[in-house]
Amino acid sequence: MLLGDHRQCNRYVEFSARFASRNTSTAMRRRERRDGVRAALDRLPERDREVLVLRHLEGLSTADAAAVLGVSEGAFKSRHLRALQRLRSLLGAGFSGESP
Repeated sequence: MLLGDHRQCNRYVEFSARFASRNTSTAMRRRERRDGVRAALDRLPERDREVLVLRHLEGLSTADAAAVLGVSEGAFKSRHLRALQRLRSLLGAGFSGESP
């Protein structure tokens, strides 16, 4: 029994090492992605940045974000779409918003 426990322990250690390595690289990719988005947001005009922050970081609905900015929902949607397009162009074609 002792030998079997030892092998099981070795397998667990190996699995843990692979899992930790995967989690570390996943965390690094997320951190790089987050830093890239922050840098791109900083490069956007304030008008674009405020729309994206209200909608995506503050989590406001379209109606609520439009009210905060004092614009109609239609105007907000147009500004939001243009801001997203500008953000995407700053992030580049290689950027994916999907989680790894």
